Amino acid sequence: MVSTSFHVLLKKGDKFLLNRVSSQEEIPSEAVLVGLFSDQAPEASWLASPTLRVNADLGTFEESFLYALALAEKARFEENYFKSYTLDTRGKIIVLARKPETLQDFVEIYGGILDLFPVVLGTPCLSFPVAEDLSLEKTSSGFRLTFLRRLPIDPEKCLFCGRCGPVCNKEALLPDLQVDLSRCDQCGECVAVCPTEAIDFHRYTRLEVEAPYILFLEEPTIPIPEEKENIFTRDKLEELLALQGLHQVDEVIRFSSDLCQHIARLKAGCKRCLETCPEGAIRESDGGLKINHFRCAGCGSCVAACPTGALQYAPFDDRSFVAYFQNLPLPKGTTVLIAPEETLKLIWWRKNGTRFPDVFFLEYPEPRALTSMHLLFLWARGVSRVILVTEEARALSEEVELANEIIFLLWGFKPFEILTSEEVLRASLEPEAQNPLKESFEKFEFRSRRRAIAALLSFFLESQAPEASLPEIKSETFGEILCDESRCTLCAACLNECHTEALRGDPESYALVFTPVLCVQCGTCVSVCPEEVLKKAPGLRLSPEFLQEKVLAQDEPIKCLMCGKIFGTKKSFEKVRTTLNSLGRWAEVEGLLPYCETCRVIKMFSEKEA
Repeated sequence: MVSTSFHVLLKKGDKFLLNRVSSQEEIPSEAVLVGLFSDQAPEASWLASPTLRVNADLGTFEESFLYALALAEKARFEENYFKSYTLDTRGKIIVLARKPETLQDFVEIYGGILDLFPVVLGTPCLSFPVAEDLSLEKTSSGFRLTFLRRLPIDPEKCLFCGRCGPVCNKEALLPDLQVDLSRCDQCGECVAVCPTEAIDFHRYTRLEVEAPYILFLEEPTIPIPEEKENIFTRDKLEELLALQGLHQVDEVIRFSSDLCQHIARLKAGCKRCLETCPEGAIRESDGGLKINHFRCAGCGSCVAACPTGALQYAPFDDRSFVAYFQNLPLPKGTTVLIAPEETLKLIWWRKNGTRFPDVFFLEYPEPRALTSMHLLFLWARGVSRVILVTEEARALSEEVELANEIIFLLWGFKPFEILTSEEVLRASLEPEAQNPLKESFEKFEFRSRRRAIAALLSFFLESQAPEASLPEIKSETFGEILCDESRCTLCAACLNECHTEALRGDPESYALVFTPVLCVQCGTCVSVCPEEVLKKAPGLRLSPEFLQEKVLAQDEPIKCLMCGKIFGTKKSFEKVRTTLNSLGRWAEVEGLLPYCETCRVIKMFSEKEA
């Protein structure tokens, strides 16, 4: 039976109530959230929840569950926000061409609608500036074109006496004080008759023009900056024209440098988002990664590819996702179908009147932003099947494959899949097998994406301890760091750039400690190790040892002979001694090195005074 009513979450004092109404006219002023699609009341003061509408109409949930769902939806919308604004990307376009007629044709077509600065490259022309000795450089706001322009007549010196005109037998001198260099034969008659020396064919002026856009109407013949964004050729004209207007920008991707394992200044570390983004919206800078939100299509691929959680999908981030399902009493064995609103609306439209037992429908704007952490968390909460309704994307497919392989090795089936909107309309939504977990994953405080995965794997191994060693899962973002302990001096260079805390120093035992499950295999530690004793070993192992800390290297501390302060290790001391010995300088500093940096100075001055 098709339902024509929908739910409204009301606030009465300090309490919330969930009621049903039959029309929007019945929605009371106290409404804070309504089970409708967002386009049904775009200007409303309350929040629209497609998730509440679809689950109320297609699900078999009790009113108590729908009440908890309404509260979870309210919290989700209030917790997650992002910047949205209008961006004016119109700007001056420096247009360059070798042939004046090519430039003329372009200006005749677009000159009335675009802000153009046309430049001819070398060929004599009266209609446009003719540029020689050009250079093009990147600036903070766009580009700077610097060039020489030949100007034989100095307008400040010219008396406009008219003597030069009659002596030019080529009629190259024009009354607007220009010289048609394509006709001039450099005879010098005009120079000779000019009483003020206003004519000089060796006179040039240097011009600088700045603009956000560069357009070459022919193949570029001058050096162009390494950063080529906003430099266009004729075949990319449509892209340039698309930029000349006002655009709505939603900053749906949020970046946290504290968690990022890409170390731009070292040109090292993780590059997964840089390699994944189909729009080239993520760039390296001296300060780290920068997101061009105007170029960003919001596809979420970078979020799915990010192993640390430094990139988050702002409309529904990791922390909110975890809290959402922690507060939602999903029945064990539920199928969770995650799809954008337009897809949920299509399912509702085609299937209205049909009830789907034990199926929960979640509106998620961009499922391609989901990761293995989200999928494994749902499994840990007792979900038996997760269907992501979206187009295939490499990063998401890899995450689904990883999550499926983990569950398959432990329980023997693969509960996660990606379907298109047409496929899901034909598919059965029942799970292939029931989730065998006896207890749900309850006690969990979210800290980061990788620590969440660590906690989930620990929970799985406690719930389903494998009888024998399981095969290693191939993975580029999980693995070990191997260390040649005999050569490691515990210099701590590797610790400075490990933001996941997979590597840490233990001040009590003077040990380099490593937790495999926290390592994203970015390789930064390998790059910065001065002794070159570290090596990556990719692969995920479902074993307690992979989740636990282990010592990679350990040494004894060295104490200052004067004050007793610990200022290094024996291995580092031996490394310094060996290096100085090879340089023949050990004898001159031997008496100072057993002291800390403060006492070393005191020792030096006391020896001088003696």
